[in-house]
Amino acid sequence: MNAVVKKIETILKSTYDTKNYVDLIREIFPKVSMVSPDKFRKEYTNFSSHIEGSIHVGNYKTPDKKNIIIMAVQLKNVGYVENSRSTQRSYAKKLIETANADAAFIAFYTEGEPKWRLSFVRLDYEMKIENGHLKTKENLTPAKRYSYLVGENEPCHTAISRFERFIIDSTANPEHPILDDLENTFSVEKVTDEFFKLYCEKYHQLREKLEKNEDFCIEAEQHNFTSAQFAKKLMGQIVFLYFLQKKGWLGVGAWSNTLTKKEYKNAFYARGAKSRELMPMVYRPVGDGIYRISGTGLNAISDEDEAVLAMCVKGKPWGSGPHNFMRKLFEIAEKKNQNFFDELLEPLFYDALNVNRGEQGYCPALHCRIPFLSGGLFEPIDGYDWEHNNFNIPNEVFSNAASKGREADGILDIFDRYNFTMSEDEPMEREVAIDPEMLGKVFENLLEVNDRKSKGAFYTPREIVHYMCQESLINYLTNTLQIEEEAIREFILYGDFMKDEDTVKEKRQCNGGMYISESLFKLDADGKVVVDRLKDVDEALKNVRVADPAVGSGAFPLGMLNEIVRARQNISAYMAITMNAYDTRLMYQMERSPHNLKYETIKNCIFAADIEPSAVDIAQLRLWLSLVIDDEINPNAQSALDGHKNPLPLPNLESNILCGNSLIDEFEGTRLIKESELFGDSTYQLDMNHSRFESIASALIDKQNELFHCDNTEKKKQLKEEIESLRDMVIMSQLEGCGSDKIQRYHESKRMASKPYVLWQLDFARVFREKGGFDIVIGNPPYIGFHKVPDKEYNKKHYFTADGKYDFYVLFIERALQLASNVGFISYICPSYFYKRNYGKKTRELLLKNTSIRYIADFSDYQIFEAALTYTCIFGASKIIENKNKIRILNKNLNVKDAHEIEQVALTEPTWILEKAETNAILEKVQQASKVTFGDITESISQGIVTGNNDVYLIDNSVILALQLEEKYLHTAYKGKDVGGGCLHDGGYKVFYPYYLDKKGKTVCISENELKENAPNMYAYLSERKEVLLSREYFNKSSKDWFELWNPRKMQHFYNRKFVFSEIGLVNDFVLVDECFYTDSVCGSELKTNYKKYETFIHRYLNSKLATYIYKKVSVPKANGYSIYKNAFLKAMPIILPRNEQNFEEMTLEEFDTYIYELIGMTEAEINIVETAQFSQA
Repeated sequence: MNAVVKKIETILKSTYDTKNYVDLIREIFPKVSMVSPDKFRKEYTNFSSHIEGSIHVGNYKTPDKKNIIIMAVQLKNVGYVENSRSTQRSYAKKLIETANADAAFIAFYTEGEPKWRLSFVRLDYEMKIENGHLKTKENLTPAKRYSYLVGENEPCHTAISRFERFIIDSTANPEHPILDDLENTFSVEKVTDEFFKLYCEKYHQLREKLEKNEDFCIEAEQHNFTSAQFAKKLMGQIVFLYFLQKKGWLGVGAWSNTLTKKEYKNAFYARGAKSRELMPMVYRPVGDGIYRISGTGLNAISDEDEAVLAMCVKGKPWGSGPHNFMRKLFEIAEKKNQNFFDELLEPLFYDALNVNRGEQGYCPALHCRIPFLSGGLFEPIDGYDWEHNNFNIPNEVFSNAASKGREADGILDIFDRYNFTMSEDEPMEREVAIDPEMLGKVFENLLEVNDRKSKGAFYTPREIVHYMCQESLINYLTNTLQIEEEAIREFILYGDFMKDEDTVKEKRQCNGGMYISESLFKLDADGKVVVDRLKDVDEALKNVRVADPAVGSGAFPLGMLNEIVRARQNISAYMAITMNAYDTRLMYQMERSPHNLKYETIKNCIFAADIEPSAVDIAQLRLWLSLVIDDEINPNAQSALDGHKNPLPLPNLESNILCGNSLIDEFEGTRLIKESELFGDSTYQLDMNHSRFESIASALIDKQNELFHCDNTEKKKQLKEEIESLRDMVIMSQLEGCGSDKIQRYHESKRMASKPYVLWQLDFARVFREKGGFDIVIGNPPYIGFHKVPDKEYNKKHYFTADGKYDFYVLFIERALQLASNVGFISYICPSYFYKRNYGKKTRELLLKNTSIRYIADFSDYQIFEAALTYTCIFGASKIIENKNKIRILNKNLNVKDAHEIEQVALTEPTWILEKAETNAILEKVQQASKVTFGDITESISQGIVTGNNDVYLIDNSVILALQLEEKYLHTAYKGKDVGGGCLHDGGYKVFYPYYLDKKGKTVCISENELKENAPNMYAYLSERKEVLLSREYFNKSSKDWFELWNPRKMQHFYNRKFVFSEIGLVNDFVLVDECFYTDSVCGSELKTNYKKYETFIHRYLNSKLATYIYKKVSVPKANGYSIYKNAFLKAMPIILPRNEQNFEEMTLEEFDTYIYELIGMTEAEINIVETAQFSQA
């Protein structure tokens, strides 16, 4: 295998060669049927502008009879390997369909280019689009492509290891490979997971090194940042530079190697006497009017003179920098025996990338061109003094290749193994590399490593982000423009495919057969536009206002940005249909270039906040990366029409993404913004129409706009001070009458990295003045459990939904409704508990009264988040109230074909039932037939004994025997796994239970002396473990003796007759017992006296298929179809009682089921649903 791996490595790291590619195919697909690997077919179709031609290398049939065509496709023009992904995918689709195949394995290459793309293309789902004119349905089957970028100087670590595993698995199993195996070889998720594990390890190492440095600890304390924040930001900066070096923007040569006589003369006189002095020293004539640079002469001049020379001589173009700039920089540090961070990275960050050095961008310290990025990414965290501190991060943290060779695992060593792609993944296009979207997952996972559960941060899969963003836009556009929803939906979902067909095929321009709906765009027989609502769609997209109150890694702002820009780019294509070539070029190059559309969208449409500074950092970084991706430089540009020569500065996002507490708008009990009535509910908003604040608000908005564009460091500082001053003019009016100490603390709060408030209506004044709130509020709010919810007193006072043992996310649902305009739309991914549990009652009420819920997707027990057990849903709701509103109910596939609708009025207490009408009918019949619930007929539904330490208190029988422990206070105990199948199963252990019943029937613990006297061996056993028992959480705060159980429950209950059942079960399994002690993984319930006569019937009913079916409807699922059997759900379970006396104990299972079906009045169809229900998804 080593020889095979070496062969694959050699091929993938080399320029494309057909012979080598054929050898690669023979290794990957040993049973390939060769077709014509030596025959090149030139392309003459409409793809010929992009495709030179192709080679049909061979065919491969998988063991499950799927056909794969193996091709090599030559592209035209340098750069097309990186670009024109849509065209390449469409061409691959044509090849697959022509060959009547299921998938394709294709090498895309450009003659003479060192890199090429290895792709797996597979036909995806079918979509149906209504033909706008003909009103017929056409099936479109888009192709989905996965790719590796390979070739000279491209990291191929992932591709090599994946194909090695593919070959090993295929050889070992004759049933493989199937298409899914090949797709798995191109899995993006595996790359992300693997990269994160290594990234996480380096993050910890970096933190540890920082915490050992005295300079760092002093600076961190002075400037109020932590080692975690610093390490996260530093690694984010390095990752950003890895993407940037892929653009060739770093380390660009400052001088041409040769000059013509004219160029030399211009440079000679460019800077007076100084240039006349320097030019002869650095450039020497070599004949024929050519001057060549002299390394000796260049080394002889000072850094200051280098800077002068850089202004005289035209440097090499942006984009020509080395793609391994970071590695080269590290090698310089090693060669000069420098500390990489202190002496090279910090100057690169804070002196080069953060300083505007003019068009040339020459950095004397690094002797090359470095772009000025602005934006704030490369500003020192909280303004720490980088020039006069040495953090002395060892060089080995960044690279230990000198000592470990190929096993090196420094930060740069790990990053160098992976391909960093500037291409953003799309639903139909996935590059197997580290892409900008990956940063989000890395950030969320870093929260998991530190304190993910306390912050409730989870990474949202991109498919769900796509769905929620698209649905939000569809709702917004439909309501804003009053255009039929179907037309908007098709354009948002399938606009890419429509545009490709409608704008390329001339026949569609003349016969009215365009895919786009005629209500949006229509041409007459002469090709003239007779309907154009796309202009309205474009304007609405330009003006949509989106907020994410818990931005996390920025998944939703990025998702909304991409959907808005993609839709507007598709509109550009339709606009170009009737334009001449010059106007089309002007449009695409100027106001509607991808970069300009993104820049405009970020500025006007995207707003967010988060309490975690690192979340804000990464969200901003991802938005900046998104802009860098589309910043296409033309070194030869002569006018704006040709593009631009230099990298564009990044915008400042401080006024778009805030760091603070999204739920609070007051400081120490004083509201910082004026109260008003908004949308019929009492919320808190600055009254921007008040004359006192009108001029302040206008000035604030103007300064925020100016700050967004500002690329001057000093001016930026001035603007921030002016914005803060304007904010204070408003806020200080609210703090009038407060003590000076409080006002001082308020001013100190402004310097916090994370402020204890977010003043939405003030900081986003433009949005509230224009629209009274956001058009879309979207996100993934934190869910952390009631015990960890902060600011409970504030929440109770200000939030209607802060009811019972609520979770944090319900407050964000209420906050979203406050922040949305009166026609706004909210969409969240969150736990489904809010419509199933008691604490969600007020949230349900709020949504039903104030919104029309558009859709709910309940993922049931399907786990969306890898490292956290959650039961998740997504929902979207409009604040436009509609009578007879119908809600679309989806499953985990989010496929409309599998969806059904229910009426909103059908959602009633105690829990929302989202099932189809026919399955709901069964529950309704049972509820109508039942007069009582399980909670009505039982004394209590209680959990078992909570010991606080089962390892000590649940004692194995063998240990009892060996230590001769007295059994006076020991009782046979049962865990959840010991209860089921109609009986109890002795697990071989007993529970220590040192209690007795006093005269009043109260459960009382014995004294320590009594324990010592009556059970000395037991006392000795516990004493040896006393330190462990005292360390139990919350124990020291209680008045309990050290040997007590944490919660012994009521002793009498364990002796009474009762039902016991495991807390988690696949189906109902209630066991009727008398004396029985059980642990906290078991629950028990005693019948009330007047229901004991129905004991046999109730017992059999509880364990029936019907009761299991009903319980699944009223409870929350666990993984693999299991259910939670707890008081919250059991008490609401409907119980039917017999109408007459019968010997139910003697009935067969079939007879009993027939009896209860007849009792309820179920139809044959309904009985069949219950009898055939599958309760396991394992």
